[in-house]
Amino acid sequence: MNKFIVNRAPGITAAMNKAKFWLTENEQEVLLSPVQIRNYNHLTLSRAAQLGKQNKFCDLSEYPAVLTAAELRKKLLTVSNPDYLRLHNFYHPCYQSSAQLAATELSPTVKELLIEELYLESLAGNSERKFSVCFAVLVSRSNLRAYPTDKSYTRSRDSLEQDMFQLTALSPGTPVAVLYYSKNDNWAFIQSKYYCGWLEKEKLAFSKTKAAALAYLDSKDFLVITGSHLQTEPYPASYHKTGLSFQMGDKIPLLTAEWEPLIKADFPDLSQALSAYQVVLPARDSQGQLYFERGIVAQSNDFNCGYLEYNRANLVKQAFKVLGERYGWGGIFKRRDCSRFLVDIYRSVGIELPRDTGLAQEKIPAAKDIILQGSAAERKQQLTLLAAGDPLYMKGHVMLYLGEHNDHHYVIHAAAGYSELVNDSLTEINVRAVFVMELEQFLKNKEQSYLDAIYLGRQFLLTQS
Repeated sequence: MNKFIVNRAPGITAAMNKAKFWLTENEQEVLLSPVQIRNYNHLTLSRAAQLGKQNKFCDLSEYPAVLTAAELRKKLLTVSNPDYLRLHNFYHPCYQSSAQLAATELSPTVKELLIEELYLESLAGNSERKFSVCFAVLVSRSNLRAYPTDKSYTRSRDSLEQDMFQLTALSPGTPVAVLYYSKNDNWAFIQSKYYCGWLEKEKLAFSKTKAAALAYLDSKDFLVITGSHLQTEPYPASYHKTGLSFQMGDKIPLLTAEWEPLIKADFPDLSQALSAYQVVLPARDSQGQLYFERGIVAQSNDFNCGYLEYNRANLVKQAFKVLGERYGWGGIFKRRDCSRFLVDIYRSVGIELPRDTGLAQEKIPAAKDIILQGSAAERKQQLTLLAAGDPLYMKGHVMLYLGEHNDHHYVIHAAAGYSELVNDSLTEINVRAVFVMELEQFLKNKEQSYLDAIYLGRQFLLTQS
């Protein structure tokens, strides 16, 4: 009988590709209670404000009702810098009929058209001119862009998957502050919890008040998506005819008595559905205004009523639910990059983290930090202070630590790949997926191991500092 082969990184056995290999009874211990988690998340917002990094982790409930032209221009240019666009080459990747990758360079003419859509001239003149901020909710998964275009642009002719205009992907129900519009009025410049950027206006349902926009995700009774992805059930008479796509860590409010009066579009067929949860879905009317309709989530899906318990077993189990999925820069292809991989795992247990590696995740959230430095032997000793589910940071990358086995240390992460030593020379292995790996593995393109490159381990706990 033929056996199908599943490729694995060097030194990884089939057993090591299972969550249970890394779990012991100690991993069941609760790290923070639900009350402590709420306090932790409030502390993270406070620390972001103290560091002046509200753009990386923003408390929308405190967002101002008005911005001046100078404030708005500064925010916009931080994300959409015309000089950066003019000075660098960008390429639009596509496949030819022969399935060969081709790339069209972004021309100076198209660059200027993109810059024109930023509508900077409207912000010129009186720097104190006031612009009102309104609020909206996303009605579908949407890509947040650095410039008002949905076309993919890379910095290399050889790269299809690293879209430099992609900031992140935002999930249905996400509230945003709407700050400005493109010249053609097709795009909105917004502030989300994690980023400023451009969203297609048709993906937004505008609310009458800030409170109404924030209420959807503030619901007391909700489902948390604990599988990689979930699709609500299709219904041809609803706004979401083919269902609505959510991903790990997303919340969907349950249709409780407090929501019943707010349901504008109700469907008797759905209300009588069996073996399914009744939920609330955001929708957009013909005027672009927010309303809510009934939806259903089949009981067979992978979700939890409320957050999972914050323990190491759940962190590791969540990580392995996306093992083998493709890497998705900025959330393209409905997939995850390294930092979104971490964020989704921790969202499942109620811990809210900034979206990016670097200062955002390494400084804003409170944590017990373990500094990693010195020789390989010293680093291995320092790693014993960590436990399964703790993040490990190196420049531009984050991984989830799994533990030690036979004097080797292991991680699971979403990454481009690694280098393998073959006949005394390094061979690049392009993975672009979520996979388990020894930390002793060489970095892609470098004669240095991941063990040599890591400098920080964190445990997201309430601390005294």
